[in-house]
Amino acid sequence: MKSTHWGGFARLLLGLAFAAVGFLTTSPDTSDVVKIIGISLVGLAAIYSGLRMLSMRKRDREAVKTSAASSNGGAVSVSHDDDSITVTFPDGHTQSLHWNALTKVAIRTTDEGPFVDDVFWEFYVGDALKLTYPQDADIGHGLLNTMQKRLPGFDNEAVVKAMGATSNANFIAWQRVA
Repeated sequence: MKSTHWGGFARLLLGLAFAAVGFLTTSPDTSDVVKIIGISLVGLAAIYSGLRMLSMRKRDREAVKTSAASSNGGAVSVSHDDDSITVTFPDGHTQSLHWNALTKVAIRTTDEGPFVDDVFWEFYVGDALKLTYPQDADIGHGLLNTMQKRLPGFDNEAVVKAMGATSNANFIAWQRVA
């Protein structure tokens, strides 16, 4: 579970410390003791921020070790032919979807990356999600290239926006016109 509470606190503390030092060092009426206190606040804020960064780096290294197998060796794979799209999962089971049943292609992004999968392709039949896989499973973007050619009105701008997203969001890349 991610918490940005302490990260926000560190930024607030650092900002206040810099503002205080800036104000105190430019004021002619400020005593040396007050200046030292201001500089000490900046030092404390810097130490706190540095410790936070070290703990985040450790957490990120641990996330790399425990990330989904698809990011580490491509254990989830996707393939397609003229009839269907097939996803093979690490345990060996597969899920398939026929092109003619497809009604919507969406891209779901999360704020979890970049050390774990954070972009997922989703394929719908009607309103039901029938197939999903992480972006890394489509090595070489073969399926993406096929969708761009095969699905009329495929929205490349939605793909570009999704690939640049760093938050939890959904993008519709294609939807069958009724």
